[in-house]
Amino acid sequence: MAKFLSLLVCSVFLAATTKSFVSSTAVIDPSLKQKFIFGQTQNVMVSFTQGIQPVLDQINRMNFSSSAEKRTALTNAQQTFANGIQGTLKNFLNTQGVPFESFWINNRMVIPNVNSGLVNAMSMIPMVARIEKEPVVDINPLEVGNVSEEGFGSRLTRQNSLAWGIQKIRADKVWTSYKGKGIVVANIDTGVRYTHQTLKSRWRSSYGWYDPYLNTTTPNDQNARQLFSCGQWIQCPTKPDGSSKDCTKAPQIVSNSWGGSGGQTWYYDILKSWRNSGIIPVVSIGNSGTNGCGSAGSAGDAPNVIGVGSTDSNEQISYFSSLGPPSNNSPKRVKPDIVAPGGQIKSAWYTSDTAYNTISGTSMACPHVSGVIALMKQKRSSLTYDQAYKAITETAITALDTGTASNCGDTDKNTYPNNVFGYGRIDALNSVGAI
Repeated sequence: MAKFLSLLVCSVFLAATTKSFVSSTAVIDPSLKQKFIFGQTQNVMVSFTQGIQPVLDQINRMNFSSSAEKRTALTNAQQTFANGIQGTLKNFLNTQGVPFESFWINNRMVIPNVNSGLVNAMSMIPMVARIEKEPVVDINPLEVGNVSEEGFGSRLTRQNSLAWGIQKIRADKVWTSYKGKGIVVANIDTGVRYTHQTLKSRWRSSYGWYDPYLNTTTPNDQNARQLFSCGQWIQCPTKPDGSSKDCTKAPQIVSNSWGGSGGQTWYYDILKSWRNSGIIPVVSIGNSGTNGCGSAGSAGDAPNVIGVGSTDSNEQISYFSSLGPPSNNSPKRVKPDIVAPGGQIKSAWYTSDTAYNTISGTSMACPHVSGVIALMKQKRSSLTYDQAYKAITETAITALDTGTASNCGDTDKNTYPNNVFGYGRIDALNSVGAI
């Protein structure tokens, strides 16, 4: 689907830290204790007594002429809010000569290589609510086949060799009218080979790349994600060096093929902020299906994102596709929300500009859904998250092969929605036709 879209990408990396615990006004994560017993330092994440919801509420009560204007106002308000709430802790750390990173999108701070004494001191700072290990997410494992080298070929040749997933979801039936023209889809992942023949003329070089880890000026792939920094950049992109923010350059859709164990809520505020700024988040549900029911990963299991599972060419749930119900199931919900082709998907490969590989994983299913929403956005530029969600779920294909699937939670695999297939397998023609 990406071959018809402007591509926006962001590379990222994350870590963990802290040191000891005394009676204080802030909660110190008990999991830090063991680390400090052996004198280790940790990277820590600091949460504050006030979250971002008051800022979202304030902005939502105001009227704006465009989503870009609202996004800019929201970003400025969040920055002002975070500076005020975090000010005392920042001043303290500066006097101690301690480096830190401040994030306005979720009003949190990350401090590297912290010892127990500093944690105890920070816990006494006004407005500090919780100190915990900085969250780290693993890269979803993928099954890969053999690399092939191929020329780009003619348009007719490419059309005659459409990937099975594109044909299954009937995206090609929509292309006569819509190909995602003018729609920008962001991708938070380890990086991208932007010189690949399928991408080099399609990625947005202006405000189209951010690498908070190495601050590279052009896309690369370093196998790392710095998720808070990328979350902010998605909402209000900057130049590669982090300067000259321009919230009008934000994407309409952000596709996330990363995840961690289920039930984690630390990314919720970023997801809320994206949605309030008019960005539609789509997240793979994870590749832990062999662990059975309840294996849905974060952030795909969050209540405010479209969580995507994987099916194979036989319309069966992929054996690796993570299953619901979410381990943190309040509010109660079904996960995944939707499924899409994710087994044996042909993809551009990182080893050369003409390399391709066959890959399996929910990371391959997620872009199918993001691509369908891009087609929908071209048809209706004002399309909201709720409208997109309603269209793709109400028109999803439910004539699927449920024979190998289990019943998960209190849902039946043959009744939709359920905790295996969600509302069903996405269909581009149906989804675009529903708006």
